[in-house]
Amino acid sequence: MPWSETTIMDERYCAIRELLTGNFSKTELCQSYNISRPTLDKWINRYHAEGFHGLFDRSSKPISCPHKTPTEIENLILDLNQRKGWQAHKIHSHLGIRFKNIERPSQTTIHNILDRAVTCSPVNGQS
Repeated sequence: MPWSETTIMDERYCAIRELLTGNFSKTELCQSYNISRPTLDKWINRYHAEGFHGLFDRSSKPISCPHKTPTEIENLILDLNQRKGWQAHKIHSHLGIRFKNIERPSQTTIHNILDRAVTCSPVNGQS
């Protein structure tokens, strides 16, 4: 008889199902499935909130980035680069002199904004 293959989802669901039977404690299941207690608690909470689909893996990518440079400032940087041909150092200096009321990004951040704009733009005007 061949080995039966199980997926991660099957294992998670089996652990939840065994816990719900009441025959096993959380500690026993954690030892049996070689997982931590917080992990089992996370699966239990997701299962109760969303059912079987709550057991799928989720992205760990952040939803927002609170320290991201505001779009208006990024557009100003790109505009200065396009109109004047200035690079990060000159743009950084100009923002400090001309726009004293805004929190100007660092020179490295300005450089990264310009790099992203170059890599995201179509090659030779082709879309």
